[in-house]
Parts: sequence; C-alpha cells; structure tokens
Amino acid sequence: MNKFRPFAVVRGINDVASAVALKLAEAGYAVLLAEALQPAVTRRGQSFADAAFDGTAHFEGMRCRRVEDAAGWLRDGARDIACCAQPLEALLSALQPEVLVDARMRKRAMPEGQRGLAPLVIGLGPNFAAGENCDLAVETGWGEDLGRVVEAGPTRALTGEPRPVGGWGRERYVYAPVAGLFRTALNIGEAVCQGQTVAHIGDTPVAAPRSGRLRGLVHDGVFVAAGAKCIEVVPEGARFTGLAERPARIAQGVIGAILQRGGLPPLALAAIAGVLRNAQSGEMPLFAATLGFDRRELRALAADIPVAAQPEWGPDAHLLCASQTPPLFAPLTQLLLAHRAPGLAERPARWLAHAVAAAGFGHRHLWQDLGLSGRLEVSRLLGLCFPALAARNTRDLKWKRFLFLALGERVGIPDLSPPGCGECESHAACFSPALHTACPSFGAGHFPSTSTQETNHAHQRP
Repeated sequence: MNKFRPFAVVRGINDVASAVALKLAEAGYAVLLAEALQPAVTRRGQSFADAAFDGTAHFEGMRCRRVEDAAGWLRDGARDIACCAQPLEALLSALQPEVLVDARMRKRAMPEGQRGLAPLVIGLGPNFAAGENCDLAVETGWGEDLGRVVEAGPTRALTGEPRPVGGWGRERYVYAPVAGLFRTALNIGEAVCQGQTVAHIGDTPVAAPRSGRLRGLVHDGVFVAAGAKCIEVVPEGARFTGLAERPARIAQGVIGAILQRGGLPPLALAAIAGVLRNAQSGEMPLFAATLGFDRRELRALAADIPVAAQPEWGPDAHLLCASQTPPLFAPLTQLLLAHRAPGLAERPARWLAHAVAAAGFGHRHLWQDLGLSGRLEVSRLLGLCFPALAARNTRDLKWKRFLFLALGERVGIPDLSPPGCGECESHAACFSPALHTACPSFGAGHFPSTSTQETNHAHQRP
C-alpha cells in the first residue's frame, strides 16, 4: 500500500456515504464502502449504490468497484473506491483503517458503540454522541449546524421533516406498504404521472405520489421492509443525479473532523514529502530543502510526519540553504495561512503552507514540485486545506499563476509573475491579456510593501 494513502472505511453506500467516500478519496485516502449485498438505497443517481448490483458505478468523476473481499482489493492496488459486503470485522482486520465513518443514516436506530475500531471513528447524524459511541460526530440535519463537527456529547435529535423540493415535502415520498421483494422496470430520472404504477412489492402495486421525475427508486429485486422509503418523485427541473448540497456539506464536515484531530489529509503529507524529496534531489531551489524552517522545526516535522523525513543537513549547509530564501517566500506562506481551513491546526497548516510556497518558487509546474500527479491534485489540496483562497480562483488560472497574482495584490506589485514562467509551454495561455485582471481583489495592506529590488531577487535561481 502507498504510504501516502491510508485506508478509510465508510459504512453505507447511500448519497451521504458516497459523498463522504468521494471527499475522502479526493483527500488521498484509499476508501472502501461497507454495505449489504443488495442495499435498499433510493437516491442511486446521487451515490455509488449501483456498484453493488452492476459491479461498477461512476459518480462525480470517480469510479466505485464491487469487490468480494478486502484482500482482493488490496491485491489490485486499492486503486478505485471499493464497495464490499464482507462483515465489518473482517474488513477492519484486513485494512486497519485510519478512519471509520458510520454514514448509514439510520435515523431513529441507536448505533452500536464503535470507539476503538479505528484510530478515529466519526458518526453522522442523530443518536451519535462524541466521546461515547464515536470519537467525533457530524450534524446532518438542515440548518446552520449542517456539517458542524461535534466534539463532545450528542448530535441534534431527528427533526422528522424533509426539506421541501420545489414546494414538495414528505408528499414526494412513497413508503413501502408491505415487506417484500421490490420489482420495477423504471429507472432513476424517468418521468412518471401521479397514480402511475411504478413498482410492485410482491403482489402489491406501488404508485407515484406526484407527477414528476424519479429521483429515488430502490433497485429492482431488492427486499424492502414495511415502512421503508422506496420511491421519491421530484418536480421537473430538480436534480436527480450528481452531488447534492446536503451530502456535500456533511462530507466536508467529515474532513473538518479529521483536520480537527490535528491531522493533515494524506494528499497534504504527500505534498510536503514531495517538496523535500525534490529539493534534496536538486530539482528545486536550494532553500526548499529547509522549507524555510530551522533545524529544530524540521526535526519536529519529521517526528510528526515520518513519511516526510529526509537526511538532515549540518548547521553550515542548513544556513547556506536558508540564506537563499526569496524575500517573498514569507508573505506567500502568510497568504496561505490567512486562509487555512477551519479546524486545521496551526502547526501542520504552517508546514503545508511552507511546502506549497517553496514549490511556488520552483521552476516547474506547481504539481510537479509538490510531487503530485497533476493539477487536479493541487486543486484538491488547496480546496481542502486553504478553501477560501482556492475559491477565489474563479477563472481557473494555473495555480502558481493565481497564487502569485494574489500575492502581488497583497504586497502592491501588480501582475506579479512566478519564477520560471517564461520558460513554460503554458506561458501564452497563462499570461493572455484576457486573464490580466482575472485575480479577484484580496484587499490591500495585509502585508508590508516589498521593494522592486527584493522582487527581482525573489525571481533569481539560487
């Protein structure tokens, strides 16, 4: 297993569990969804649920694959998100996950105690109590608390009423009138008329409650319990596929819970290690080997993040590296830290900010000097750890170009250019006149002004 991709197990494969799996995978975890062999999920177009039936499912650009057991997934390199019906105990024993998330969303059911099953256990929704049956919990009900991390005590009680969609509330749902095998020939997204037979449970017909589109529909051939939700009809124009707002906010809460525990997501660990590795191999300016830290702080970083440990340089070599630090390095780290994610502890945030800033002064693409696989991973990294800053890149500029434009506005140097850009094949696209004012204003006066002489020095190759 890649040392930068620890395991996470998510219980459930509904829309919320799928959103959590998606966000964890983006953060660098190898994710497995633990669910029954034939899950009675309704919002299948907004989840990975169909992987349990069809073998694979695609959701928001990621693939989920059904596996028979964790061992087989491991043999294949754990590349995709997986779903598996193997008993939880066997999955946990095989994977030893760093994170376990209970996203089954069982509403009124009291969850079993799960603390100790993984280093961090996160419970979602009603009846979870942080410090009792889980380590941390996340609120899942609509309102200001949606996605909030609960550090101690219970989550809010179930309110019982769904949020209206186009003015339709509970009347858009159908609950199974009897228990039995759910049979249907219809699919998610199909148009139905009020009163139309959508499915049968045994010999009992089940009709559409309104005229509209099927957003929720249990898969054909699945057993449903009496009273279980089995159909949802939404008005024309309402979304029935893709990531919905509520699951997305809950998933962000899960990431917040991980950050709140003082950890960095695996993608951030890979980036820190990537910068140090590239600096040691001579691929980056000399100062990057120190990340702008003294020897004591580098030892602390290596102790806390062993995968980022590099051979230690002697005092003289360290001073030589530090003497090459560009004057704009500190302002760039401050810009990043001013936008760190809520809950992200200051010290690990500082380590990551220094790594990203050091990579910014390299002469290759930012993703290359961070040791990542491409621009998409940089987008995910900044979105996870510096979300307010990343959100300002509304014109989808290359990240290094964007960061230096933002830095330039802060320090009063218009159209500040990153080092190495003149040699890049993307220079014409990044510096086209249409993008000259693409960076939103960050406001003046946050940092002291920097002289032109210092700016020129910042662009010299050490």
